Amino acid sequence: MHIATQDLLAYVRGDLSESVRLQYEAHFVNCKKCLEQVQNAIYLREYSDTIWSSWTAGEHRRAIRQQKLADVLASVLSATPALRNEAQAWIDQVGRGTGNAWRLLLDRTAQITALAQGSVSHGQFEFRLQPVVAGIGSPEGEAEAWKRIVRGSELLANGRFEDAESELKQASALDIRSTGSAEGTLDHCGRRLVDLSVDAHRGSVLIKSRSLQEGACGFAVLIPEQEGLDGMVAVFDAITEEAYALAEFRDVPSGRYSVEFSPSVTVD
Repeated sequence: MHIATQDLLAYVRGDLSESVRLQYEAHFVNCKKCLEQVQNAIYLREYSDTIWSSWTAGEHRRAIRQQKLADVLASVLSATPALRNEAQAWIDQVGRGTGNAWRLLLDRTAQITALAQGSVSHGQFEFRLQPVVAGIGSPEGEAEAWKRIVRGSELLANGRFEDAESELKQASALDIRSTGSAEGTLDHCGRRLVDLSVDAHRGSVLIKSRSLQEGACGFAVLIPEQEGLDGMVAVFDAITEEAYALAEFRDVPSGRYSVEFSPSVTVD
């Protein structure tokens, strides 16, 4: 027999007599379900402010990103008639709360960059971070640098930008060539759909789509996650001899961005 929810909450609030409290604690020893419920209630009570702040901050960032994306797409609609249908389909997708986004950190002064999965619609795509260049130090140093690069990517994905930069700078101190560029891929059911390469030295972002259908007008956008930077648009051009389409961003200013693709880019 389990303890009623209202009685568990009374336990968490400290509203029970000493004898009843001891009785409940003896029950928790033998009842995993009641123990889990009371532990969850205690956690929520102790950390509710932190949880709420984290959730609202995440929702706020998401809303700002979607608004900036909508602004860029609206400008595409008015300025580039050839992309009108694709932009409208993308606007509809944003309205449904779906889409594909990677996070990108680029510091051209420190010559460090990081790439991470931001949000992926329906969880159907898998992001993979790829080693870019062989190290020039000891095997142990190279392994430690790569570990910090991966950790930096994870921190970037969670919006912890300063911590991500710190990890990358430590990786750079171990192997200066390892953090100047980053590569990632987007897979679906084992099939590689999109490759993304970032170069902090040149300030370039290159995106290859291996799934863009012939004749489709796909494009990509860089959405800044900080004030003072403008969104950028790049259209995919077919590289027929290599069987992919390429979108290029050049002279990208240092900053934090989300990298997003129009719906036809990741059609499988």
